[in-house]
Amino acid sequence: MKTQKSIFLVLLSLLALIGTSNLVYATSQNNFYGVWVSKNGGLFYEINKDAIVINRIDNRIDYSNYSNRYSISKTKYRIVKWEKDKANADKYVIYTLDEFDNKRSFEVSIDAYSDLFVFAPPMTLGMEMKKSSAVELNKVLKTAEAAEKAAEAAKKAAEEAKKVAEKVAEEAVAKIESQRGSFTDLRDNKEYKTIKIGNQTWMAENLNYEAEGSKCYDNNKSNCQKYGRLYMWETAKMVCPNGWHLPSNAEWDVLYHYVDGTRSGTESPYRSETAGKYLMADSGWKEGGNGTNAYGFAALPGGYSVLVRDDEKDVFENAGSQGNWWTSTEKIYEPTPAPAGSGEKARKKQGAGGKVRGKGLGPGTLKYGYGRYMEYNCRCANYSPFDEGTLFSIRCLKD
Repeated sequence: MKTQKSIFLVLLSLLALIGTSNLVYATSQNNFYGVWVSKNGGLFYEINKDAIVINRIDNRIDYSNYSNRYSISKTKYRIVKWEKDKANADKYVIYTLDEFDNKRSFEVSIDAYSDLFVFAPPMTLGMEMKKSSAVELNKVLKTAEAAEKAAEAAKKAAEEAKKVAEKVAEEAVAKIESQRGSFTDLRDNKEYKTIKIGNQTWMAENLNYEAEGSKCYDNNKSNCQKYGRLYMWETAKMVCPNGWHLPSNAEWDVLYHYVDGTRSGTESPYRSETAGKYLMADSGWKEGGNGTNAYGFAALPGGYSVLVRDDEKDVFENAGSQGNWWTSTEKIYEPTPAPAGSGEKARKKQGAGGKVRGKGLGPGTLKYGYGRYMEYNCRCANYSPFDEGTLFSIRCLKD
């Protein structure tokens, strides 16, 4: 009988041990010591007996140059008291003071997955954190610091390049008068201002030759006098007068590089952060978004026109805020494999070509012309492929 009783007591003890071994209770504040990281990796808590140190690593985009920027902050809280929650054995309240002796309390607990849960007013929601290490924290901090230094160096280099461009532009102003000229289009006897920029001679105003399919903005003839006419890409390729041509992407790149001070580069098509400032006219752009016209190019915001497919109606947009010019460079997206089935339904699913006004190239084929554009709210000079049925302005370049 005694033997059976002893066995029974041993079994009870084993069951008790097994039961408690499956519970993850923070029976001691030691369970909270160490480094913890938030699920998004941007927040690290270092907890020990005497202090809580919060390391915050913020990653954001600097839209001035589209680079990733990092900010690192560290806040230390001196622990005044650890207090175990009477209602929850797995929970502690940590009373602290920051460097200015402001009070802040942290409610902490560890769940069955060994994750830390923190609630610290004025937080409205709690935060779950994983166990980490000092090695991981130091690695993240060093990576963020290196990235921030690189971004700062890139920003400084961009500012230096901007200063160079501004100096070059100022020097160019004095040379403009000797570079100015004029040209008469013998087809209609219209006279155009011209300007030599570097080794290129450009028309210093938009073409205003009345070719088939071309339009005045809003179908208003006074806009043709102000902005020139708007043309589809196919027309634009052929409409410049004899001795002149529609410039390619590469030729626009030369212009951008010249006026922004970089002078050369391999990227094509090229987006310049500052060329717009020097190429845009010094009046005519909305909300004071004028350029300096440092090189006499006098780019104006002539807008554009598209044809709405549903009602075959011309829509004119962005005069005053955006200037758009065709290049001779084309981009063709090759056809994709035909979808299941064939005939009209399949063709509609794939699309019927890139032209709005003209005949498409067939199912799945998209045909675009590259355009260059500038906007009132940016000092940049940009590019993009556009539907060839869109109507843009033209700047002709001398052969």
